[in-house]
Amino acid sequence: MAIRLLMVLAIVVAGGAGVSAQHAERGGPPLGEHTFLSFDGTHGVQIEFLDSKGRAYLWYPGEERIVPGRWWLKGAFQICFNYPTYVFKATPTEPAGVDICMSLSDYYETTISKRADDVFDLRSGRAPFVLSPKDYFGSFGAVLAARKAGR
Repeated sequence: MAIRLLMVLAIVVAGGAGVSAQHAERGGPPLGEHTFLSFDGTHGVQIEFLDSKGRAYLWYPGEERIVPGRWWLKGAFQICFNYPTYVFKATPTEPAGVDICMSLSDYYETTISKRADDVFDLRSGRAPFVLSPKDYFGSFGAVLAARKAGR
């Protein structure tokens, strides 16, 4: 589960235009231009927007700002991320500022839901509210309701 943080706290130099299109051409589900809602017991809820050019925007528990990053595909079955060294580590064994790759099936294992587009305007760099590691949102609707309630 700790790999999920590494996966979503992304900043890489690889990628480029058409990352999602390349995956779709291989028969995979669209990744770029989608927002992913995920949860695991180590990190809690994480919300991330992946654009089609390899940029990632992570809304991570405890962060007041969106963590900018990059993602890319490695072969047909892996997704890779890299995150900045200024982002705190969830565990002492997780390295910062290195490329982290995982299988797409592992990526989807912690995904609760995904929606087309940047649902929470994460590209703006502003978190709609600060997520708590104890938060659990089972749907995008629950996150939207929390935001509307003034969290």
